[in-house]
Amino acid sequence: MAINLGPVKPYVKTVADQLAALFHITNAGGWRANDQFPDHPSGHAVDFMVDNLGKGGDARTNPVAKSTGDALADYITQNAKALGVKYIIWNGRSWNTQRGTWEKYSSTSNMHYDHVHVTWNGTPGSAIGSIPQLQNVGNNIGLPGVDLTKVFDKVNSTAITMSVALLGLGLVGAGIWLAVSPKVAKAVNSATKTIPGL
Repeated sequence: MAINLGPVKPYVKTVADQLAALFHITNAGGWRANDQFPDHPSGHAVDFMVDNLGKGGDARTNPVAKSTGDALADYITQNAKALGVKYIIWNGRSWNTQRGTWEKYSSTSNMHYDHVHVTWNGTPGSAIGSIPQLQNVGNNIGLPGVDLTKVFDKVNSTAITMSVALLGLGLVGAGIWLAVSPKVAKAVNSATKTIPGL
């Protein structure tokens, strides 16, 4: 999915397009000529709108918007160096690579409840073109409410239960396993099919 960011830096566009696709964001703002800060006019910033994912609202009123913004912000903070990110602003807080911690955002005009603002460094990070392969994504990778640990816990629980049953059933158990294993594989495939990067 490509979003229209205007004449941002090429590496900013590459990373922003991949982040938008990974987190199912369809609306983002990039370059603009006039701004009190130089980030957008210089082509180094993108605002990822998270309010378009639900029925309006923002992080204060829309759980989907908050979950998506939190997941995106978490992903960026964990991978800032590889992404070439300088700082982000989200939900009344700001984070930069020098501090490495969240702080209250001092602005009173725009607290960034409906979008995650990302400003990139003047040079690209090391992960240009390979964002879905970054490892530190956590449980929420673009699908609010999808917890990979729960998916795999259920799969592992099923596999362990079936293995114990097989020990008691011998050859009969082996036959059952051969009959059931395609169903388990299909369930795992179905559960993970919609999760980016899997």
